[in-house]
Amino acid sequence: MYDDSVYGEPNGLSSQEASDADFPLYDYQIEPILRRVKNTAPGLDNLPAWLFQLCSFELAEVIAGILNHSFRSGRVPLSNGYMH
Repeated sequence: MYDDSVYGEPNGLSSQEASDADFPLYDYQIEPILRRVKNTAPGLDNLPAWLFQLCSFELAEVIAGILNHSFRSGRVPLSNGYMH
């Protein structure tokens, strides 16, 4: 589902440690967080807070999937999906 080429190097966890840390996040848990994002200056992604607030329902499943994949693989996505 997710392209492994956009993820950085493994964090050094053994497969047992990574599976012990595996707890799925669901869109219904992420959506209220997105809806309540504070109106601050855009972060490194340059996305304004209102985008997360107004599109919280649409973005929640995608963000939950990215976080779950990252937790399972022990790797984090690189910025813009490109290897540096």
